Amino acid sequence: MIADFAQAEEALRHYIDYNSGVYTTETTKRLAEHMGSPEEQLRVIHVAGTSGKTSTCYYLRELLEAAGKKTGLTVSPHIVTIADRVQVGGQPLSETDFCRYFSEFYQKLQTFDGQPSYFEVMMVFALWVFQQEQVDYAVIETGLGGLHDSSNICRRPDKLCILTDIGFDHMAVLGDSLADIATQKVGIVAPDNQLISYPQPAEAMRIIQEKSPKTDIIAPPVTIDYRERNFHLAYSAYQWLARRDDLPELSNEKLQRCRTVQVPGRLDVFMRNGTTIVLDGAHNYQKMAALVQSFSAQFTGQKPVVVLAMKQGKEFKEVIELLQPLTTRIITTEYQTFQDTRLGAISADILAEECTRIGMPVQIEKDIVRALDTAEKQSSLVLLTGSLYAVSEIRSILA
Repeated sequence: MIADFAQAEEALRHYIDYNSGVYTTETTKRLAEHMGSPEEQLRVIHVAGTSGKTSTCYYLRELLEAAGKKTGLTVSPHIVTIADRVQVGGQPLSETDFCRYFSEFYQKLQTFDGQPSYFEVMMVFALWVFQQEQVDYAVIETGLGGLHDSSNICRRPDKLCILTDIGFDHMAVLGDSLADIATQKVGIVAPDNQLISYPQPAEAMRIIQEKSPKTDIIAPPVTIDYRERNFHLAYSAYQWLARRDDLPELSNEKLQRCRTVQVPGRLDVFMRNGTTIVLDGAHNYQKMAALVQSFSAQFTGQKPVVVLAMKQGKEFKEVIELLQPLTTRIITTEYQTFQDTRLGAISADILAEECTRIGMPVQIEKDIVRALDTAEKQSSLVLLTGSLYAVSEIRSILA
């Protein structure tokens, strides 16, 4: 019997270590079949894209809950606890419920003839729990791409697909052109699935229109706040579902509550020792550009000290250039957290070298907790960014 989150994480450690380097849905399909094919029992809303996926999922979950529907939500990586990946009825499972379900699931997992990855195990576990809980809708965020992502075992014809903004990220896996990346993202669309998307770059739009016959292109709101942009996309999806499934029109009061829900790790504000600490997991050019705009609008005229940690393989030079006009100083650091991959942080020395190259004042503090403490002594406003893994590590201290 698994008694707490720590024991669940320990049980999953073996699956973190496994990485075949091959991305298909075959093992996930077989594991799901072993667990009774829960995805076949679920009405799914599937969200792919480069930027804004998690926020869009949270907003859509809130809208559906406001309409009186019971939801399941799975996102990754997790920020608060591993139960972020298995949320039911508007909240992550309690530690007791998570461990009760996981103990049963893990016992069945031991009889599976195959070697799934951490992400595959957690995706099937989430779907399995949602089926047990008989949710009305399962809101599913892709992990990597879409076409070969484990979440793409959800292929029912009534699935609603959403594409957030497409840009460059994970190029080693998804391809180095927007057409290649769009092909992976739009791969979540199964026959008869409806797709909802904002206008995408022309190269990506050609692929989307070719691969997805039933596509609604939604006009984006005029805003520089990425939260409002993501909420508008989620609300457009809700309105489509409302027409199809006869969901209620939501009052302005309910819409406002949904609009202002705090998404963990996205412009997530904490106060400590008189210092405002903002956590945001922006980790590529597109996400960082959106963060810089939104942060500048929320903290008009203020320049934070930035604590920067990034995952190996990320395009750190472009990110640092975007941060240069926002801040007076960057403190480079490294996180130690591992979840579904053993791929660690970029060396703080390498990040600092790039800061120095472009003339950005920089300080190296490899311990992320000491880096935050150092930043607090230098400014009343601190922004920690560059990685959701770094945000998760620090948020556990601040919350």
